[in-house]
Amino acid sequence: MYNLIKDSLLTPKYLLKYRNKSGLFVFFYLLVMALFVSIGGIVQYVGYQANAVITTETTGCSFTSGTLSCDGSNYDPDAKYAMFGYSIYFLESGADLITADPNRIIFQGSMITIYLENSMLYHFSIANLGGTITDFDSFFVVMANTIRAFGIIATIIGNIITLILVSLLATIAFWRIKKFVSYKKIFKLVVFAITPFALLLTFYNLLNFDEIILMLLMFFSYRSVFVLNREMTKETFIHLNEMAIQELKRQNEETDSTKESEPKVTIEQPQDDDKSHE
Repeated sequence: MYNLIKDSLLTPKYLLKYRNKSGLFVFFYLLVMALFVSIGGIVQYVGYQANAVITTETTGCSFTSGTLSCDGSNYDPDAKYAMFGYSIYFLESGADLITADPNRIIFQGSMITIYLENSMLYHFSIANLGGTITDFDSFFVVMANTIRAFGIIATIIGNIITLILVSLLATIAFWRIKKFVSYKKIFKLVVFAITPFALLLTFYNLLNFDEIILMLLMFFSYRSVFVLNREMTKETFIHLNEMAIQELKRQNEETDSTKESEPKVTIEQPQDDDKSHE
């Protein structure tokens, strides 16, 4: 794999020698690239420090028989608690929020409601969580860890899909040779050729530099795809030319053998009458 990465970054014209790699290897390579691209997101989720401390002591609330109970002296119905970009609210039954953030999770009575951009995504009973609720404090520790784990997994899957889509779009440049080279083989090689693009996204997600710089660098990151397209086109037409020459030679040989196998016809010249009288 080291040689493949090196060739993709430095000498993309040699990528043709990897054309017979298996589909499983290609998927594994995509996964490795997606992991690199996801490093920024993984670091963000693991090291996220903006979450509020949600405990009975800080909120004045607790769970009793699968129902939210907020009878602590420090309970504030308008208070919100941050968790990975969401605002968490604790409301008693019948209470309403005057103002609320667009991305929010509301615990009210025996129900949990999740909103994304003010649109309700989920609305379910706290009792549906079953045995996961044993203690108010530990529940939100588990909730934070669950969001963190699912966020990391979703980031990796999202980046795999992104790399696949970029590869599919890049194969459009190979339209001239699609009649002569299988699309599967083209797609494999393009996946290898977008390694510089994946490396660019890795640094972008880590450093978060300006998008204009990203667009400029993205053009240079496609160099490997352009070189691969040039080499594949050249090799394809060289091969087609050799096949055409061989076919022409074969036809000429068949023509020559046909001529040699034809029977020769000899025509006897008639004798002169004068000579015959003599």
